[in-house]
Amino acid sequence: MREILMADSINSFEKIMGRAWLEENLKLIKAGHGGGVAFGRGVEPSMNVPMAAYHWYRAREEMALGEITGEAKFGSNSLITAAIGADLQLLEQVEGFPLLVQKLKSNDQPLTAQGQLCIASGYLRENCNITIKIEYSIAARGERQIAYIVKHANEFQNNENNKNWFMKNSIIYIFIGNIEHDVNQLLFNWSPPRSVLEAALKYNTCLVTCGMAIEKENNRPVLVRKGRLLESFNSRGLNSLIYIPNEKIYIHVAGPAPAKKNE
Repeated sequence: MREILMADSINSFEKIMGRAWLEENLKLIKAGHGGGVAFGRGVEPSMNVPMAAYHWYRAREEMALGEITGEAKFGSNSLITAAIGADLQLLEQVEGFPLLVQKLKSNDQPLTAQGQLCIASGYLRENCNITIKIEYSIAARGERQIAYIVKHANEFQNNENNKNWFMKNSIIYIFIGNIEHDVNQLLFNWSPPRSVLEAALKYNTCLVTCGMAIEKENNRPVLVRKGRLLESFNSRGLNSLIYIPNEKIYIHVAGPAPAKKNE
């Protein structure tokens, strides 16, 4: 289990994403709702607003409601925004970090952007050095290193693009579904397209299917991140370097930094 401080993590999100970007998207949110939004009024995601900005706006609304009522209540938007902020804070000194921020700020494949944070922060917490590149990333421990890429399942629909994503002895993390789906069901029911399987065999590439979802535990939201290594496509000799997501993220609302707890 991983607990994160909500206020600190959301403050990190705002600092790293930048005031100008937040204000620009706040204007877009208002424009999409008749020029203004009222507190408590339902605000729906928009094609013009990056999902990271939408989650942030709703998170701030949830936090404001808690301050008014005197009860520390929060929902999935606060949890997602805080998790993004915690990962950004952790990865801020990583080489190529601006590429992760740029991906979050775009409105293209939001789950892929969150997936990149999930995998990079996971490797870092496994004591690996991370280098983020445009086409792929590198995780290294000691003298050993491995290249990996993160994609959403729907990006594999174009077979021509698939060919450019495979490198010898690398890993492809495939995020499937969306934040509302059952992770376990997705991981065991989804299979890569035939073209992906064939390329994995050809290039000795590991395939790791991953999912993220909001679940409820003890009446509070929990962000679940899980992955499954497809056994038929283990990359020979590299398994010790492969990070497989398996974590639950909780919000710690106030007080001192939470102590680590065992799963």
